[in-house]
Amino acid sequence: MSRKEQSPVIPTDSAQRAGIIGLGRRGLIQAVLSGLNPKVKVTALYDPDERFIPLFEDSPVKSIFYSDLPVMLKTAELDVIFICSEKEAHLSAVQECLTGNIRIYVDTPPAESLDSMTKMANAGAGTDGPHVLGCVYPYKAVFKEAKRLLDGGILEKIKRFRASLYVTRSPFTQKNRQQRGILINTGFPLVHLLHWYFGPPAYVYSRMSQENKNPEKSVSLLINYDTGLLGLVDMSWNRPGYPKPTAALTIEGTRGIMEVSEESLKLFLYRSFGHFNKGWTTLCLTDLDSTEPVFYCEEGLYAAHQNFISADPAIFNNKITWQDGCDVMRTIQAAYLSAESGRPFAFNEVR
Repeated sequence: MSRKEQSPVIPTDSAQRAGIIGLGRRGLIQAVLSGLNPKVKVTALYDPDERFIPLFEDSPVKSIFYSDLPVMLKTAELDVIFICSEKEAHLSAVQECLTGNIRIYVDTPPAESLDSMTKMANAGAGTDGPHVLGCVYPYKAVFKEAKRLLDGGILEKIKRFRASLYVTRSPFTQKNRQQRGILINTGFPLVHLLHWYFGPPAYVYSRMSQENKNPEKSVSLLINYDTGLLGLVDMSWNRPGYPKPTAALTIEGTRGIMEVSEESLKLFLYRSFGHFNKGWTTLCLTDLDSTEPVFYCEEGLYAAHQNFISADPAIFNNKITWQDGCDVMRTIQAAYLSAESGRPFAFNEVR
């Protein structure tokens, strides 16, 4: 049986052989996380820009550098691969990797458009082994606890929410002026978080600050759901005091209010529920059972990395699938279409 005909086999007695596509910031993060995980050995690196080679010559990551992706996939024996290139290159990379016996981790944003995301999902449909789109909020202790409480009905019927995502400085320069801005490049994980909490929306209405065809630096979204839930989302690259992207969420229900941030969960109940008393309760990150043994750059990155590498059905939990990626991208596309047309766009209207 050829290697392409086999089902994915996860090495048990030796480290999994990993490849990394794209050696920008996110690719370097995955290289470091792999170096911290004894179950992984990075054996192949790919980037079309050979100027990255000196960065790895004296590093602990001893890998073969490739500037030709098909050559790497043909010659390097890989079990897993991390795709961390520009979003416009993700589709072709996924299609190349799916021809081999390789499990795939795609960094966010996974695609530049709904069309590319749909093609990616169709290519991955029916393939063996888990394929993960890297969204970190489901691996963050506070947001994970909030999800557990919401699913348990602690707020009873949810009526409305307000969400924000702020960062002080835009990561884009003038050469990127034709690209999309904060919504897709920084906001994809937050939109996924809302999808994880509340499901797909019914309608999206948006306004964006955009000048001279530059990427949008701020976005305001009004989101309606079939359940009657109403959400307001605010994103900005220009908010002072946020050196890294920081999300916050306030959720109002008929039993109380929940405030969720990167560091704490605050709960105000109008009446007691379970072991939560009426009034304020605060749970800090240090109070929660975090599965993150290493905080590198951002909470959740190492847990997501470990979850993907484990691939053990008893451990592995694919918190975002190809279809989830399509739903999140459809919401984002609806927001762009709404901003361009000046009217609300239905989720099912976007094709």
